[in-house]
Amino acid sequence: MTEVNSSFRLAAYAGIRELISKKGVNGAFNSARVCGYDGVELLYIAHECADILNEADVIKSAISESGIGVCCISCFADAVTKEKPYKINGSAIEAIKRCVDLAKEISCPIVHHTLVTRLTGNREDYYEVLPVAIEAASEIAAYADKCEIDIVYEPQGMLFNGLDGYSEFFDIIKSRYERVGLCLDVGNTLWVDEECYELAEKYREHIKHVHVKDYVLGVDEEPHRTLGQTTIKEVALGSGVIDIQRILNILTTTRYKGLISVEDNSGLSFECAASNARKIIK
Repeated sequence: MTEVNSSFRLAAYAGIRELISKKGVNGAFNSARVCGYDGVELLYIAHECADILNEADVIKSAISESGIGVCCISCFADAVTKEKPYKINGSAIEAIKRCVDLAKEISCPIVHHTLVTRLTGNREDYYEVLPVAIEAASEIAAYADKCEIDIVYEPQGMLFNGLDGYSEFFDIIKSRYERVGLCLDVGNTLWVDEECYELAEKYREHIKHVHVKDYVLGVDEEPHRTLGQTTIKEVALGSGVIDIQRILNILTTTRYKGLISVEDNSGLSFECAASNARKIIK
């Protein structure tokens, strides 16, 4: 068995938005440091992004005071309109570009953005959405390239997810823009009834960022369902079906140097989620 790298560094992701709303940016960053995190991943929703550059000085102050940086900025946005005929969602594109601007201003190396956030329904319109998603992603990647910021995409939602759904998109966009990469979200592929390991192996050399989380499947009375209608529920890291050891082995063989963002939305407190992640990964 591959000897797992014992020096993986963790970033706070889930819970940071709530901490910022309660404690302010400085307070949230200091809380992350106290909990043993080595960095922070900031999450913005598209409609929040018009004026986010105004936050740059506050974020830089928090970085200086806490001693931990921002490893990634994520933008939750539908880059493609939700209704037919599918078109580029111009307001979402501008929102993601503002995240790129902020990343450049605060020396954050990576921006991650969603493409189509759909978590219900089928995939019959995949090939109608794909060319529009490629066009939207190309506009963002070209903008980020000029700013010397890496853009990463995770397998997410019902469309650009799983080995085939992700590959058809990623292979095209990667052929156009060298700086794009994979955000390896270890749980999202379960939503389309696949595991993440084959995808991780295929694109191991392109992993630029990682989200860790965990799920259980087939839970009674759970409202959320996968593409194949299996019930799915997020649980604390290490208590579900994700083989964290296997993921860390893959990252070790690629000599992954980035941070691993803890995306534990299971209901654990911020402090407990941090402690649990450290115990499992370190």
